[in-house]
Amino acid sequence: MRILILNHEYPPLGGGSAVATRHLADALVRMDHQVLVLSVGDADEESDEGGVRVRRFRVVRRTGRLAGPRTWLSFLYRAGGILRAAAAEFQPDVIHSHFLFPSGYVVARAGLDVPHVSSTVGAEVHDPSRRFAADRNVLMRRWIRRVIRHAQVVTTSARDLTQRIEALYHRLVEPVEIPWPVPPLERDGRDRADLGLSDDHFVIASLGRLVQRKRLDLLLEALAHLGQDDIYWVAMGFGPLDDSLHRMAEELGVASSVRWTGRVDEADKAAYLGCADAFCLPSDHEGFGLAFVEAMSLGVPVITTDIGGQTDIVRQGVEGLLVPQNDAVALAQSIERLRAQPQELAEMRNAAEKRAREFRPDRVARKFVEAYERAAD
Repeated sequence: MRILILNHEYPPLGGGSAVATRHLADALVRMDHQVLVLSVGDADEESDEGGVRVRRFRVVRRTGRLAGPRTWLSFLYRAGGILRAAAAEFQPDVIHSHFLFPSGYVVARAGLDVPHVSSTVGAEVHDPSRRFAADRNVLMRRWIRRVIRHAQVVTTSARDLTQRIEALYHRLVEPVEIPWPVPPLERDGRDRADLGLSDDHFVIASLGRLVQRKRLDLLLEALAHLGQDDIYWVAMGFGPLDDSLHRMAEELGVASSVRWTGRVDEADKAAYLGCADAFCLPSDHEGFGLAFVEAMSLGVPVITTDIGGQTDIVRQGVEGLLVPQNDAVALAQSIERLRAQPQELAEMRNAAEKRAREFRPDRVARKFVEAYERAAD
């Protein structure tokens, strides 16, 4: 098949959605499909990235590596014409938009006679920290309604998003649940000593942007509640709450138990996760949660909240522990439970690694191809 993928985020710009899009594109090419990705960049240019044609177009404004409203506006202004030109040249069998808005909306407005599969990533439907998500914003609901009416297939990454879309749009759509593809991480052989970590510590790792939705403040409160010197947290990521979280760690007296790594490359990410006893991210909501699967691929159990897409990944007491939202005490108790129960921890390690295999890109890509074929029928 000839597959045109449209996403306003694609590496190096963007977060989990961008990375998942690249994993999918790579897997589709390995299956001998032809793939053209349209996304934004610093200039109008096209490149071959491992067999995937990536055509980037310049946007007026964006903030660092992350897309925001200004990126969306620039994308909406330019993407329609670029999509029509690319479709005329590439002659795709299907267009796959990532994010119902803005990418899905661009496809719906473009007037192309090409089957359309649109995937919700999550933030455009529900994000408790933003006002523009569809469940809080009338305009966004209208824009997404237009996408749903246009697309032959709408996919979600988890049961939570399926339920939210069905609640917002009732019988207008029957979403198809397909998780995002996540390749297993590979360690480079470094151990705790190489990373400056102690074998005497119970090491917790987190990975993600330092933003309000991730609720890393709860993890600091949990460390303070535990008050134990043998629990250590490696916090990977960067974001607008960097300074405030550092201050909070000092105020709670747990600064010496936290390592703030900032942005990490793939090798360091795998090394830190592979040396961790548990992965912990008490988010208010996740559309899916690539980082959970990445940690699990290295046999690391997960502690997270009992709401959001991660509940499709982590089963209570099997691959990890689920705690109530906004409950630092429950979070602390779960950390202590795994620290104090090495046998249960070992069983969860095995289960986590096994579970992560279900999200490997080639397996997930086959499900998306089925969706493309359904859209084309």
